[in-house]
Amino acid sequence: MLEEETTLSTFLFSYGISINVSEKKFIYKNQVFPIYSYRKNNIEEEYKRCNSYDLYETNPTLKDDYYHKAMDLLYLKLYYDDCETEVFLDGDLKKIYDYDSVRYSPEILNTIENIVKYLDNVPLFYLQDSWAKKENCKYYILEFDVPFDCFVNSTIHSTFDRFWEISDIAELFGYTEWQYEDGLIDNTFFNNLFILKNLISKIIEDYAHTFGQIASSTIIDGHKIRTIIEHDVKEKTLYD
Repeated sequence: MLEEETTLSTFLFSYGISINVSEKKFIYKNQVFPIYSYRKNNIEEEYKRCNSYDLYETNPTLKDDYYHKAMDLLYLKLYYDDCETEVFLDGDLKKIYDYDSVRYSPEILNTIENIVKYLDNVPLFYLQDSWAKKENCKYYILEFDVPFDCFVNSTIHSTFDRFWEISDIAELFGYTEWQYEDGLIDNTFFNNLFILKNLISKIIEDYAHTFGQIASSTIIDGHKIRTIIEHDVKEKTLYD
């Protein structure tokens, strides 16, 4: 969506922004800035790779810690997260609607804004606000079915951050702490435990407000996607 001709890339280009994902380049007003991990990469080498080392040398902002962190977040979303689809696994509709960082615009715009504001002193939310003001800008809550094996392991495993949280039942099935730490416990065990935990949570709390990540390789049949809410972004917000 960022590299090919899409509504998103066209919108960004109108503000002088383009992103070359495969070459890890962020282009703003014809200047090239490398996309890098602040924690892993030699930043000077990254600028040399993109033939923009002179830009780095003459612009003190590019050495600012906050700028590094802003670029690092884009790196994480594009390369570490592997373009997973983030979803609510379940949840009260009002609570889903109240997650407003995606109600007005694609969340990636906020990440991009946080980079550009250090390059050009632009106000935060200028991209998000402009997107929301587009004609026929709609917000949707969609529902669809996904097999368990389409979720990345972290979706299921992150529910049980420490072995002691599941030690009693894990040991009943013959699993040890070192197997947990080394990732040797069968995924079926975690899947079943995850289902049980969320069913109990839904009964007790009336909803299970849980996030999940669907692997980027997953294909979801568009004809099987159900529209739960369709709302014009410019209209008065729901649930007031």
